[in-house]
Amino acid sequence: MSITVEIESPQIVTKKGTSAKGKDYQIHEQAALMFKEGSRYPDKVKVVVVDGQSAYQPGRYTLHQDSFQVSRFGAIELRPVLVPITKSA
Repeated sequence: MSITVEIESPQIVTKKGTSAKGKDYQIHEQAALMFKEGSRYPDKVKVVVVDGQSAYQPGRYTLHQDSFQVSRFGAIELRPVLVPITKSA
């Protein structure tokens, strides 16, 4: 299976709030399109940008193997880490 993520704008949207336990939090998100092999149209998605990370620049990306992790319950978990797709000469 092949997945491509396209970033159209470097704009980051930050959401702030307070958790049920009273702890303040921030989530930084960037809008993207996800193209799945065999799908006719892309899906609109949001990519989380971690604190201290620069915005992804416009372009096409693929998922790095570090995107896949094991949760504390042993399930597969996805936290996208994007790698630019370079054009072959």
